[in-house]
Amino acid sequence: MVASFVPMLLIASAFYYLNKVDQDCGTTFSWVTRAMGPWAGWLGGWAITMTGVLVVGSLADVAVSFGLLAVGLDGWVENAFVRQLLTVLLILVMTAVCVIGTELSAKVQNVLILAQVVFLLVFVCVALAKVYARTSAYDSVEPALDWLNPFGAGGAALTGGLLLGVFIYWGWESAVNLTEEVEDSATAPARRACGRP
Repeated sequence: MVASFVPMLLIASAFYYLNKVDQDCGTTFSWVTRAMGPWAGWLGGWAITMTGVLVVGSLADVAVSFGLLAVGLDGWVENAFVRQLLTVLLILVMTAVCVIGTELSAKVQNVLILAQVVFLLVFVCVALAKVYARTSAYDSVEPALDWLNPFGAGGAALTGGLLLGVFIYWGWESAVNLTEEVEDSATAPARRACGRP
């Protein structure tokens, strides 16, 4: 997760400086078109669109599956029709929230972030309690610097960790994509992406 911060910092810095020059919610499409021409901009825009389509479906399926497991509806998870129906409904609800407007979307996002933080804190507390009580079904693992060596035995772990970090932080860049709809659009988006007010 620490290593995943580096590309995030570089991307946030790039958005910061690009937004200072030209605030455009088209981001990659607009900026790449201006810098490298319409063909490269078109490819960049479609790459982001297709990635979003694939990731939204995958994330919605994960959310529905684990949501059902959390409330004890394991049988519904095994039923592909029910799971896919709920996934499509979740995508439609989230799409409606986005279409209604940025303000509602921001409020829903705040609620979801708070829920995520609460659940992560509960998870960490339970995990630490099990480790200290020695009731965990899993062996503990001691972190080592070798994990960060991309050329050594830890390279696979580092690559896997970076990919996991990208998956976990997917969507963080929405704070820099809404550049035209925010106050102080030249600097606010990148500051928010870095977690600064």
